[in-house]
Amino acid sequence: VGAAHPADDVRTLNGNSFGGFGIMFQNCVFYDFTGNMVEAPGNRTRETVTFRNCAFNPIQVDPDRAVDLHNVEGLTLEGCTLTPSTSKRPDIEWMRLNNCTGRVVSCGFSDLAKAGTLEGAGGNLELTANRIFCTDGFTLKAGNISARANEFSKSTNAWLLSPNGALTVDMGSDTFKNSVTTSYYIPTDSTHLSGRINYSANDDGSTSKYENNSNRITFENLDRKVFTVAD
Repeated sequence: VGAAHPADDVRTLNGNSFGGFGIMFQNCVFYDFTGNMVEAPGNRTRETVTFRNCAFNPIQVDPDRAVDLHNVEGLTLEGCTLTPSTSKRPDIEWMRLNNCTGRVVSCGFSDLAKAGTLEGAGGNLELTANRIFCTDGFTLKAGNISARANEFSKSTNAWLLSPNGALTVDMGSDTFKNSVTTSYYIPTDSTHLSGRINYSANDDGSTSKYENNSNRITFENLDRKVFTVAD
C-alpha cells in the first residue's frame, strides 16, 4: 500500500471538499505501507495536522519512514507508538520533520531503526516526554528546537547536532540510560549553531557522556557543580 497523504491540494470526498487546513488521525493503526507510511510532500503548507494515539507498525513491509512531513504548521504527534514487528522496520528512520512547527509529545520510538531527523530553518519544534529505544537518536539539522524530559534507553548518539541551516536549540534535561553511547554529540563548530543545553550529570548514564566541539553551544550544569582540573 502506498503512503497516506494529508492532502496537498483541495480534494473532494463524499461530496465534501477539504484542503490545506485541518486533519486528524486518532486511534489509527498504520502498517505495511511502502515508501513513507504517512507523508506531506510540502507542495503547499498544511495547517493543524494531528496524530493522536496512533500506531505505526510495519508487519510485512519495510517502509522508508513511518512519518515524513514537510511544511506543516500546527503539527501534533501525541501518544503515538512507532514500533517494528519482529524484523520489519523503516529502512531510513522512523520520522522526518522538515520545516514543521509543532510538538511531539509522549510518543514511543522503538528498535531496529533511527529515531529521526529534524530540519528546515523555518521549523519550530518541541519534543517532550518521549521514550526512544532506537539504533540511533535524533539528528538536528535546522530550525528552532526545544527538547526536554525525554528518555533515551538505547541509541548511538541520542542527539546529534549537524546543521545545514540556522539551528537554535534549548534542550534538557533528558535521561540517558547505559545503552546509549553519547548523549549529546556536536561533531564540529558551525556559524549556523546557537543555543543552550541544560545538562544533568545525574541523568546521563551514557557510556561516553557528551562531546561538544562548538563554543556556540553552551552546556549549563543543572546541579551547579564546579569542577577543578589541576596537574
